[in-house]
Amino acid sequence: MTDDDEIEAILEEAKENKRHTSQPENEEENQDDSPEGSQNEIQGPDRTTAIKDALLAIERGDRRTNVTIRDEQIRAFLDGIESSGDLETAVTRLANRLDDDPEENPTRSDIGRLAIRVGLHECLPEMLEDARTAHKEALLEQADEF
Repeated sequence: MTDDDEIEAILEEAKENKRHTSQPENEEENQDDSPEGSQNEIQGPDRTTAIKDALLAIERGDRRTNVTIRDEQIRAFLDGIESSGDLETAVTRLANRLDDDPEENPTRSDIGRLAIRVGLHECLPEMLEDARTAHKEALLEQADEF
């Protein structure tokens, strides 16, 4: 096999192994039927503490505040609703779902932020509650520093 053939084979394999479809090599070892994941996983801090630590790191400037998502369909959706003038309607409906006030000049970032929050609210309420607790703990910890 020539170098060009080998490079072509690697590129073809990379096309087939997208992030959202590829599996870690040892995933079978880490799977079990418990909802919290594998018992074999290395235990870190509990969820609330981990979220609180992340919030404090963001506040100190040690961690960025932005989140990057790579998804062609979501990108096309956001571009499409922005171009068609439906962005404000979408943001308003998502904000209403959360009993929140919509932004006055909504952006694609607003719809992404709100859509993620709606998803968390609907699908992961216990994790979202841990995040709320972590936020309160982080605020208390920051208040104690002054």
